[in-house]
Amino acid sequence: MATIVLHRPSKRNAFTYEMWERLPQLLLEAEKNPALRVIGLRSSESEAFSAGADISEFKIRRLHPADVEHYDAVTAKAGAALANAELPTIAMISGYCMGGGCDIAVACDIRLCDTHAQFGVTPARLGVVYPAGAMKRLVDLVGIGTAKYLVFSGQMIGASEAERTGLVS
Repeated sequence: MATIVLHRPSKRNAFTYEMWERLPQLLLEAEKNPALRVIGLRSSESEAFSAGADISEFKIRRLHPADVEHYDAVTAKAGAALANAELPTIAMISGYCMGGGCDIAVACDIRLCDTHAQFGVTPARLGVVYPAGAMKRLVDLVGIGTAKYLVFSGQMIGASEAERTGLVS
């Protein structure tokens, strides 16, 4: 198994632009190795799988409409790369899994979590639109009603509720 480890503990593994950009490359590298049968994603610590996108970058990376379009294309490419990976992908979730972190987890084939995991689709809190591909994957996984609740409310749900809705196994 190849393991991609998210390691930005000071930012709860919030994804930088560079991390979004690098993820498809890491997946391709793993897929080229014939000895590998699965790709796992996990955090280096238990507090958070990922707090999502690093919003401190938004004032630079999403300043103008063209910047927003480019940034969104990079994040969409990362999600699509996971969703379409040739090898099975497993998100091993501990702690917070929010926003773009939830997008990454939902793009994986299997999502496993500990009992302390907390999930939230929080772009509405920031006035940001959840990407179309991510939204489709979420709806396909949990159904339209649960997806709307998560996206519109921005509320967090715990591990047992995530399991009940089909967000995790």
